[in-house]
Amino acid sequence: FRKDIDGGLERFNSQWSVYTGQSTEAALEHGWTGALHPEDRAAPRRAFAAAREQGTEWQVEYRLRRHDGVYRWFLTRAVPQLDASGRVLRWFGTTTDIEDAKKNHQALCNADRQKDEFLATLAHELRNPLAPIRAAVQLLGSPASRPAAREHAVEVIGRQVGHMARLLDDLIDVARIT
Repeated sequence: FRKDIDGGLERFNSQWSVYTGQSTEAALEHGWTGALHPEDRAAPRRAFAAAREQGTEWQVEYRLRRHDGVYRWFLTRAVPQLDASGRVLRWFGTTTDIEDAKKNHQALCNADRQKDEFLATLAHELRNPLAPIRAAVQLLGSPASRPAAREHAVEVIGRQVGHMARLLDDLIDVARIT
């Protein structure tokens, strides 16, 4: 696309009309903003105002309505064309569909959160058997403990170590599956 110095749309390629269903006449000047999601209409204005003030390139993400009414995320980037004195003459830009990339990013964030929750649960589950093991070791280390108590302590340690071994085996299986 090409915008004038004030941000009015001067020219765009035919894919805009194919995607949005807007006619050329409807999209020119500032009519293209009608295809933006209502909640996102201020973001391009703010990004453009800041870039216009500084004469720098700009980018913004927003949802754009397809001709069938479905909104998808897009990234718009624009660079200024400057004259010899550095004054902005117009803006040239592209608008790229980033819906799939945003969904993939969200899926990765969800997977990362689930991994963190799993590790926290695993740490808790591995910590639980340690308290009885610690108590049994203290009992075994006590010279005053009776043989029956020592025998019970050995059973506790064996049982709790078995729980930990099963948890670790499950963790290894999950890692293999992943």
